[in-house]
Amino acid sequence: MLNKSERVRVLEKFLSISDDLTEDWFFDYFQTEQAEMNRQKQDLTPNNLSRLLAQLSHNDRKWNNSGIRLDVGAGTGTLTIAKWVEDQVKHDSLVYKLHNYLYFCEEKSDQAIPFLIFNLAIRGMNAVVWHGDSLTRKCKGVFFIENCLDDVHSFSDVNIMPYTKEVKEYFLVSDWSKERYPKHIETFLKIETTLNGKTTALVYGDK
Repeated sequence: MLNKSERVRVLEKFLSISDDLTEDWFFDYFQTEQAEMNRQKQDLTPNNLSRLLAQLSHNDRKWNNSGIRLDVGAGTGTLTIAKWVEDQVKHDSLVYKLHNYLYFCEEKSDQAIPFLIFNLAIRGMNAVVWHGDSLTRKCKGVFFIENCLDDVHSFSDVNIMPYTKEVKEYFLVSDWSKERYPKHIETFLKIETTLNGKTTALVYGDK
């Protein structure tokens, strides 16, 4: 997933076979072949239940028409995909803007991470993939999935946030795992957050 040209080729090939982006294609395969049900008690959320949960979380308040969506134990992204679909149907196609939404996915399973990143990137989503234990907050790495063109027809870039003190504090990491990802930045990164009137920015990469 870190080779951009190869990843784009695979994504395009995949869409030539199936262009239905409304469901997680990998659910049945991962649940049957990859899920660590005994060791990790891992059980994925079915597509139908994910759609129901996404609809239940919907309301017509203005503040809910943008913002961050959190999916802890995201698996391969089934629930996040359902919420992404639900976020789109709220808007006219000319009004919906990708940059209004950020999907924050936390997942512990090494096996699920490539499928999760694939699902986010092929849909052109803006997302954070936090790979680690959500309870202890020990983390193997943080991916920033960015649609830098803000175009619903474009794939997202895949970036790995550096293992710095600033990133550790920003993403609430208690400790970095000894297993780490290589340095990998495909786009210029600038993430800002405002709390109590104070804006903090994380900037990495070259414009």
